[in-house]
Amino acid sequence: MEKAQYLASLWLLIAASLVLAHPSHDSYAELDWNEDGTSLEISLRVVPEDLESALSEFSRSPVVLGTPGANDKLIAAYLAEHFRIYNEAETVFPVVLVGTEVSYEETWIYFTVSSDKRQNLLLQNTLILAQRPQQANRVRYLWAKGQPDQVFTRAHIRGRLPQKLIP
Repeated sequence: MEKAQYLASLWLLIAASLVLAHPSHDSYAELDWNEDGTSLEISLRVVPEDLESALSEFSRSPVVLGTPGANDKLIAAYLAEHFRIYNEAETVFPVVLVGTEVSYEETWIYFTVSSDKRQNLLLQNTLILAQRPQQANRVRYLWAKGQPDQVFTRAHIRGRLPQKLIP
């Protein structure tokens, strides 16, 4: 009888953990300066369903990813609103979309932001936070070796970019 109770308890524990578990819906971005330090090059990975949901809400119209280039203007407008790089005078630098790669598991968005590595820059990252309250947006600055990733959440939407040392 003890074995049956043990198995029943184990089964309940496994079932409860499956019910409470939820998939991760984090985004991940890598930023680096181009060679002459005049533009940030950004690679952003998001969950396709999350991006579709965010774009649909942003445009107030259903959005389905898949056709290359079909949503480029919308994606650029969404990034301009939710991935904002600006200086201390609060001048926001425009986003230039380079391209996207959409697959079942992930979507990569490539874009640039023209600026100057000598400026003190800030990032406001609110990607998908309106749709997913538990969303975490990780950002890695490739020139800042050894520095931990910045994590943007509903409670922390702004952060300072590390300075790039001028050679």
